[in-house]
Amino acid sequence: MRAEPSAGPVFGSLVAARGRPRRVAARAIAPSAAPLAPDDAGLRPIDFVVTALLRKRLLAGAFLLPCLAGLAAAALVETRFNAQAVLVALTAREGAGTQGLSGFGPSVVAVEITKAVRSEAEILRSVPVVQDAVAAVGAARLYPGIGEGGPLSWLRPAAGEAERVALAAERFARNLRIDTETGSNVLRVSFPFPDRALAVEALEALLAAYYERRRETFAEDGARLVGAELARRDETLRALETRIQQVKTEFGVLDIGQEITLTAARLDGLGQREDRAREQQATSAAQLAAARTRLAAQPGRVLASEDTTNVLPNDDARNQLTRLLLEQRQMASNYQPDYAPLRELERRIEVARSTVESAARTNLFTRRQVRNPTVELLAGRVAVLEVETDAWRAQSAELQRQRADLEARRLALLEAERRLRALERERGSLEAVTRQFVAREAGTRLDESAGREQPPSVRTVQAPTAPWQGQSPRLMLALGGVVAGLMFAAGVLIALTLSRRSLATPSEAERGLRLPALGVFGRLETAPARIITRPEAADLAALLLDARVGAHRPQIIRFVAPAGTVDEGAALRMLAVEFARNRGLQTLLVDLQSDGRGHLAALGSSPLEVERIPGQVLTFSTVIPNLWVSYEARDSRLLDPQASREQVELLAAQLRDAFDVVMVLGPDGGEDTYAMARLSALVDANVMLLRSEQTNVQAARAARDFVQDAGGHLLGFVVTEQRQLVPAALGRLL
Repeated sequence: MRAEPSAGPVFGSLVAARGRPRRVAARAIAPSAAPLAPDDAGLRPIDFVVTALLRKRLLAGAFLLPCLAGLAAAALVETRFNAQAVLVALTAREGAGTQGLSGFGPSVVAVEITKAVRSEAEILRSVPVVQDAVAAVGAARLYPGIGEGGPLSWLRPAAGEAERVALAAERFARNLRIDTETGSNVLRVSFPFPDRALAVEALEALLAAYYERRRETFAEDGARLVGAELARRDETLRALETRIQQVKTEFGVLDIGQEITLTAARLDGLGQREDRAREQQATSAAQLAAARTRLAAQPGRVLASEDTTNVLPNDDARNQLTRLLLEQRQMASNYQPDYAPLRELERRIEVARSTVESAARTNLFTRRQVRNPTVELLAGRVAVLEVETDAWRAQSAELQRQRADLEARRLALLEAERRLRALERERGSLEAVTRQFVAREAGTRLDESAGREQPPSVRTVQAPTAPWQGQSPRLMLALGGVVAGLMFAAGVLIALTLSRRSLATPSEAERGLRLPALGVFGRLETAPARIITRPEAADLAALLLDARVGAHRPQIIRFVAPAGTVDEGAALRMLAVEFARNRGLQTLLVDLQSDGRGHLAALGSSPLEVERIPGQVLTFSTVIPNLWVSYEARDSRLLDPQASREQVELLAAQLRDAFDVVMVLGPDGGEDTYAMARLSALVDANVMLLRSEQTNVQAARAARDFVQDAGGHLLGFVVTEQRQLVPAALGRLL
């Protein structure tokens, strides 16, 4: 009968009911002072055995693939008859190059037999010889169906006769074998073929084609070649003379040395004239600048005289006034004051007087200026200097043009000299070679006449023949397939062992991590129907209860799962049940990887809606007495980076007071944060959780180094999901 789950209050209230929390001594989070032993990277025989058991199918495939290939090759290979012929190479004139009768040939006394034999072997296996032999026998007879389209004729059309012969010659050359020995002049020619008679016929055709090709190759036709070469060089010499004349005509020279000397002298004279022209041009420019400066400073006109008066030109007002005054005086003495003409005269006097007074207020002056004679002199000088400057500038430009023409002419003469020198050098060498060819032609004709009467230098010692019983490499191919399969499987095993990064056995984990194995769990069910315990859980519980960190038994134990490790909740639940039910200890399972709902469901409980104090650990009871499981523990101060160290230590002290054993799972080893490092140092002990055949050794080492660098005490590791890979007897033997 399943017990009704009861929801515990927030952890602070639970601790208050049990008593006052104890003060825990603070532990500094710092790298461990003890040196870490280096990881064991060596391989042992048991590692190869474990890899072989883990990858049995792959290794079996690696072994069977070469074996099947060897068996298939043994089934398809044919029995072949090895046709063989023996030739001997003699040291004759054509092979050794001895002294000729004429005395003009090469003088080689010592003959290297190995070189002569190898040269004959190269002629035997040459493409023209092989193609002539295949054509004589028939490509279709030797290799039926070669060059035909076959089942893929729609992709590649059938080949013509020439292409069939070429393809058959390639296959013939691959099967042909020519053996030579150092210091011996014997050649052994062999040709394996499924048909004995056809193999002998093909080898006979090969020797016939070889002798024919050799006669054509060593045919003495040197005199004709020397004559043709002599005629060709004469023609080349005449063409060279024509080219020399063309170069001279192109550049217009008779004596190239004299032309270059005259051009250099003219260039030197032009350089001196250019220097004088530049000097005169600079002098004229300086005089022109000085004349223009002084001309700009001179006034255009100068003052000759200046008059000032207040009388206007042709002004008769004063004279008119004087005449009117005289006339008035005379009329006043003769007439009465009220005489009308006298009053009219007085009015005219007033008008004349006002006119004189207005003219007295106006001052007039006259200024006379004449042209400055210095300006005319300087202007004339400026005009003369401008003309001179333009003339010198034009002369400099003309001299530069002439200099450019002479420079171009000089470069052309240098190019002509280079070309003529090369042509004359070539003509000299051609003349020397032509004289040698004239002297050699007579001797070559005499050597050819003597060489026609000598016997051939290669003779057949053994005519082509083949044994009546053929040979088949079926057994060797089958054995080779087996050996290749073993070697390939061994190579694959070594590669898999070197590339394997998972920890399959506790011994591998101990060597790879330099940590002791605390416990090993076999295959566990992910959701067992009932809560059970196993002997391995009892052994691990006893070991953890007997362990001492300093002088105290560890109460808060953190189980570290490296990055990439899958859920190991079943093993921890089994260990928690062992602590709570069989040991009678108040046990708390704190899951920092998940919210804890899976543990509650597996232990017959479920979370309830309760009030929660921020930062504290919310726990719920299970059907197992004394066993509690946390819910959403990641929201507590254990992994809160904003919480202070004192708050985390206080929470740890409350956990120690409330429970006898606190099992903390996680968080994941890949979360390398300060809060995780602080938790690794504040717990009483750390234990690594490794999943057999899945946990990566690099991730496990990283998790180990992180815990030790944080200052945490690492007891060892626990392996889960371990299966019996190596038999016990074999394991003890290895």
